[in-house]
Amino acid sequence: MRRFNLAGPCNPEKHYYVRRHANIERLKKMIADGMYFVVYAPRQMGKTTTLSNMLVELEKESHVIGILLDFEIHQNVEITKFYSEVKKSLDEQILRKLSRREPDKLGEVKSFIGSIEMSDKYSFQDYFKGLTHRLSDYHISVVIDEFEGCPDEAMKDFLFMLRSFYISKNLGGNFQNLNFCLVGIRDLTQLTVGTISPFNIAFSLHIENFTVDEVKELYGQYAQESGQEFLPEAIAFIYEKTLGQPFLANRMAIIIIDELGLDHSTAITMERAQRAYESLVMEDNNNFKTIKRHAQDYRDELLKIIAGVEIMYNPHSEKQTEMRNFGLITRDSDKITIANPVYQSVLNKFFSPSRDEMRSIWQNADADSLEFDNFYSGNVVRMDVLIENFKKFMDRIGLNLFKVTENPQEIVGQYLLTSFINLAISNIGGSTFVEVLTGIGRMDIIAIVRNRKYIIETKLWAGESSFNAGLLQLADYMRKESVSEGYYVIFDPNLNSNPKELEKGSYRFDETVNGLKIIVFIIRIKPKASSILGL
Repeated sequence: MRRFNLAGPCNPEKHYYVRRHANIERLKKMIADGMYFVVYAPRQMGKTTTLSNMLVELEKESHVIGILLDFEIHQNVEITKFYSEVKKSLDEQILRKLSRREPDKLGEVKSFIGSIEMSDKYSFQDYFKGLTHRLSDYHISVVIDEFEGCPDEAMKDFLFMLRSFYISKNLGGNFQNLNFCLVGIRDLTQLTVGTISPFNIAFSLHIENFTVDEVKELYGQYAQESGQEFLPEAIAFIYEKTLGQPFLANRMAIIIIDELGLDHSTAITMERAQRAYESLVMEDNNNFKTIKRHAQDYRDELLKIIAGVEIMYNPHSEKQTEMRNFGLITRDSDKITIANPVYQSVLNKFFSPSRDEMRSIWQNADADSLEFDNFYSGNVVRMDVLIENFKKFMDRIGLNLFKVTENPQEIVGQYLLTSFINLAISNIGGSTFVEVLTGIGRMDIIAIVRNRKYIIETKLWAGESSFNAGLLQLADYMRKESVSEGYYVIFDPNLNSNPKELEKGSYRFDETVNGLKIIVFIIRIKPKASSILGL
């Protein structure tokens, strides 16, 4: 039986594999037309899988010799070593393919490439000039993966050299049966060297997430081989959380099938998918490490998006382009959002204060006087007591440790509440994870202690109608999770009194929605932001 794959290109004989039909057929046509082109997308989106399997198909269908080079391994080598190593990979693939497909030409080609000592752009050019002449019955398609790994001192000349190949070909000169494809996270057709874009002669193709139908196809392959079906509601939930990001879609499946210890004889339900999601957002895999490393450089911009600030999509913004290249954001109509809810949760946790940072704030707040003895008894967390203490905590520090920036100040309270709860319940084996609804300033904190779930919705005060909508949203969430008591924390930075607090006569009051009890807290905060949070 095949398996879900997270490491390297998918082999359809070993892995569940979604053939990206539209992309592959377009790529084949571009090669047939002799075009030079760029394929780009964030890491672990299936670029190499798509291209390597496309070359395999082409070699079976037509007189194409496909060469796949990887420049990532050459990133820090000097130029002569770089060209020497590239030649080794070219030689090995060409000779292997000719021995199988054109053994009569093997001797001539082997003698020719053995006479070339590749050390610079000129010998690279001589190599392909001679190769295309000796293999004139074939089209040679060279795919260069991880092109950004090309040594910096070689990249400019390399791109100008490929440009000269293309121009020569279009003018009826050499390289008629040759094309190149560069693969990376950026659209290299836009790369500027000085005042010139050396690869603007190429076309570009952006690899997108799986569609929901492609996720269904992926899981359907597993179901066909194992007999265990993913129910439609489970697939819908996984797609909602991952938006079809290929690594995440495969990782969710692996958690469900191999790591939850569940019965393989029954269908995979939404409950199993939810458990997998809760497990996924708590781990620190290599994909998340990459996302967090890049996110650090765009902290302010990402925090604004998470906080609910509507930022218009701008195709001319270098920062937006870079964030999209790294897989941090996506375009949603005319706005930008975090790439998917999984990454929202990961980034929210990443940007929250650490335990040590939280303890530092705690000490400044003289937290020893806060009452924490009675928030947990009989395996039940008194979440209302924790939130009461958090309000005292906020009243005491008054956010006076904080500096003013352009970021929405309310998000500070949301992050501190998450960290506050996590710090308290982690001592009794509990954990928290966060779901952020970008664009509406809503953040749901889910705390789990001894298999019991607590739901805390936080929201920024935006008037009576927004408050009432939040109550209904929380009640609906509680019903779906079979939770009878929920908590609704409103952060209000306004200087004037909160109208709901005035109406109820207290910052804390109970609401009943569809038979479910919701405890409401209105927490006033001063409009400053935390230097510890870096906001």
